[in-house]
Amino acid sequence: MGGVGKTLGIVLLVLMFLGAGLAPAFAVGNTAVSINKPKIKKLDKIEQKFIKLYSKDKEFKEDANRIRWLILEKEELTEADWQEFKKRFNRILMKLYGKKADEKAFAAFRDVVKAEAKKAKAYAYYREKAAQSIEISSVAASSIALAYLPRLYQPTTDINNGNGLIDTYAKVFDERIYGYSLPGKYIIEVTFVFADEDHPNSILDRMYDTLRLTTWGRIEDLETFFIVVDKQTWSSEKLSFIKLWLLRYVEGVRKVLNVSACYSGDETWNAFIGPHLRAKITTFRKYYQHPILYVNVWNHAIGEEDNNPLMAKTKHDTWLTYTTGSRMDAENDYNIDYEYLNEGIYEKP
Repeated sequence: MGGVGKTLGIVLLVLMFLGAGLAPAFAVGNTAVSINKPKIKKLDKIEQKFIKLYSKDKEFKEDANRIRWLILEKEELTEADWQEFKKRFNRILMKLYGKKADEKAFAAFRDVVKAEAKKAKAYAYYREKAAQSIEISSVAASSIALAYLPRLYQPTTDINNGNGLIDTYAKVFDERIYGYSLPGKYIIEVTFVFADEDHPNSILDRMYDTLRLTTWGRIEDLETFFIVVDKQTWSSEKLSFIKLWLLRYVEGVRKVLNVSACYSGDETWNAFIGPHLRAKITTFRKYYQHPILYVNVWNHAIGEEDNNPLMAKTKHDTWLTYTTGSRMDAENDYNIDYEYLNEGIYEKP
């Protein structure tokens, strides 16, 4: 990557107040340990400079806010929007590094923005279901998590590249979840937290990081799905990869952010645009009652089959180290920009 491309990547990582604290859950022996970790953030020099400029330079703040708005709020960017995006971003780049990004980087980034916009889009409406979820006691929830959280296989090269699984969040519901009724079932909301995700193209990867940072306020990659457990047979009977929503406030305005499902389908590791598919799976291998899952694509789309059998894998027994909490809890722990106030789903798991 050339000097300008490298600089662009670094700035993209710090734009919009990057990063979050990393303090993973831990395990003692074979007993699952659930912790609520404090958010710790150590700012590097560029982040400190960004924050200083954002607080003191009116033009810098306006440019950063406008870039975020263009990505989050516009259904589709016009050519005029793209020209504005490049102009404002290059002003930010000049103030941070004294360098501008080239046209080639922006041209490639445009396709990635279009793909990401399909996964997550902010809307100026909010509709809350009247029925509430039913949670269970922490002791019972811990027992269920210990028995049913997945065994996850992740390509070892992905971990070596800095994208390893750093946390698993689990929240257990009893027969009702976000307004939907599943009599005779426990439902486990599972959220995997990966340190990052790397696009196969190194230049696009840096820009993809920034798009995620601008949209989600974090660099970590979060993927959420549901496990349905039958109370009579005590078996994990279904894996439900469905879309969620998160409620947040952005500059005093209430917004709902869509969260795509994370099923991989048949896609393999080097898919140019990683899939985020919907699926409900009832046939899958288990370790006792722990579903066996595979990270199949670079963006951490997940499936019940190993689509990359020639890639070496590392095993994560997620029930040994997990944090009690939902997708909303994970989002609030790993971003430093937004505050999420509620969440829900669009269909029954």
